[in-house]
Amino acid sequence: MKNWYNKKPIIFSLVIIFSLVIALKFFYIQKQTELALLKSQTELSKQNIIKHRKESLPPLNNHINTLANTKEVNTIAFYQGNYYIAAKAGLLKYSSRGKQLEIFNNLNGLPENDLTTLTVWNDKLYIGTNSKGLLVFDGKEFQRYWWPDLKTEAITTLLNDYGRLLIGTFATGLLEFDGSKFREIKSNGQKIKSITWLEKQENQLFIGTFDDGFWVVEPTKSEHFTTAQGLASNRIIGITQINNQFIVATDFGLSIASLGGLNEKTTFQTTLVFPTLSSFLKTKNDLVLVKDSGEIFQLPLDKDIQNKNLRLLTKIPTTNAHITKVENQLYLASNSGLWKLDNNKVENFLANNPNSLSANMVSALAIDNIGQLWVGYFRNGIDIFSVKGQKIIHLENEYLREVNHIFIQKDNVLVSTSQGLINFDKKLNIKRLSKSNGLLNHNISSSYLLPNSDNLLLATAKGLAIGKENKFSLLTKVQGLPSNNTYSILADDKSIYIATLTGLAKFTNGKVARIYKDSNSSLKANWITALQSANNQLFIGTYGGGIYELLPTGELHSFVPEIGRLVINLNAMFSDNDRLYVGTLSGLWIYQLNNQQWQQIKLELPEINVLSITGDQNSIYVGTTNGIAKIEKEFFNKLNNR
Repeated sequence: MKNWYNKKPIIFSLVIIFSLVIALKFFYIQKQTELALLKSQTELSKQNIIKHRKESLPPLNNHINTLANTKEVNTIAFYQGNYYIAAKAGLLKYSSRGKQLEIFNNLNGLPENDLTTLTVWNDKLYIGTNSKGLLVFDGKEFQRYWWPDLKTEAITTLLNDYGRLLIGTFATGLLEFDGSKFREIKSNGQKIKSITWLEKQENQLFIGTFDDGFWVVEPTKSEHFTTAQGLASNRIIGITQINNQFIVATDFGLSIASLGGLNEKTTFQTTLVFPTLSSFLKTKNDLVLVKDSGEIFQLPLDKDIQNKNLRLLTKIPTTNAHITKVENQLYLASNSGLWKLDNNKVENFLANNPNSLSANMVSALAIDNIGQLWVGYFRNGIDIFSVKGQKIIHLENEYLREVNHIFIQKDNVLVSTSQGLINFDKKLNIKRLSKSNGLLNHNISSSYLLPNSDNLLLATAKGLAIGKENKFSLLTKVQGLPSNNTYSILADDKSIYIATLTGLAKFTNGKVARIYKDSNSSLKANWITALQSANNQLFIGTYGGGIYELLPTGELHSFVPEIGRLVINLNAMFSDNDRLYVGTLSGLWIYQLNNQQWQQIKLELPEINVLSITGDQNSIYVGTTNGIAKIEKEFFNKLNNR
């Protein structure tokens, strides 16, 4: 017994030494594992590094103004004591008290106006764009990052992950930026596309997608979950945790799984069915769920996640509604405004501009005989602006919504729509022609009033309607048109020219006298979209076949060798008899009639897809898919001298 007590300290010492050896060995193994993992990640990081370019963005020409709808909003952020709002029309700057301070657009620093998302990282404001890469703003100047080897499409979400900025895109994948270089984050070597949501929780990165469920990416592994594991839909709106439940929001409802670890055996159960869910957000006491149409619901966290526990807070009539939190304040962004939500009250955050466009997709433009600008929208009716740029009226109803074309001759204003022809008099009284008035088709692509006549020419999908109310005849393939699908119309003293889906028709003396197609002329595409006269010359626009001139000999001269096989939209040809202006999917082309030279502009436009053009003695108005560029003719005079 005595010997045992004498040896006890030695045994304890040996045990301690042995434990230390084991601990050191474990620490060594752990350290080696971490070093190996770090080395592996570093090698992987090197493999996935993406070449990028960086440029500063100086202001553009001061002879151009942009007309836009600033209410189409995507998100809001707080930076350097002010609020910044990413909108379709650019970056809107507001004071902390909600006063509009400035609008940044393609004319004063942005490469494009359509902005998608915002976040603050490394003391700078980072801005996602729809097609021009990543922007960074330091409060004074903008810089642009883009990736020349990648197809750059919309940046959909940005996440400040402290030491790095995570960039979710629609087609480019998931990118990581450390301030100097970019690399792509993949899942098991697979590119993750169509990203809609990014969330970081400890060492787990959650990645939601538009149509392929969500990923959980960890340093050493990743898991992928879709409807095969029980999700209500593969379109992910958001991800959160409540108590011991993992909640995935989709556009069809909320799906739940146990929080006990996500792995290949995890299954989800949909407990709340919620079609057209567009966003959700967890607050201290509630889940706030928003429908695309602007309905806002509340679900208390202390109740089961079921439809019966939903409570409607309010409804804001809008589209593309989604909720966000900035400085502990909830905001609802949408296509028709930005609202602050406070104690279940709704307050409009954006300053009201009575002279803004009602929408940004400008499908038709025209100027009447007293200088008023008529603006037709793809889905939002018509605005009329005074000579001084003040909005006189907005007109929209169930049949005056989708505007295809506006034709003005003296006091006659004819608006072609998908629901018939709308005729305005000087007092803006409306008369509508539809099937009940003898038309065979409601959808009218364009209209034309013959000079010194009350006979209308209406281009429809069933042929060219000729006549007046209740007395229309129809010119079709039976009478010689190359197609019944007609688009644009133009007449001179002798003939009527009709643009169709499969060629150009010349109508003379009551019959189709000639047809121009790729089989019997220099046309490179048979789909004729636009016609325009300039100094007694007829110019022809096609969809994908470029621009042509009809020569006095009756033959066509192609401009394809000079400018390529352009796509020209229906209302995107205009002339002031000094120049021909042509709108395409790749910007505005200008043809100098005196020297027969072509020039192109892109950066000066709010969007390069030009849908419509008109002009007066001072300016040219270029309607795009994202607003109007009002370009003073002095700009084109200087363009000639470049």
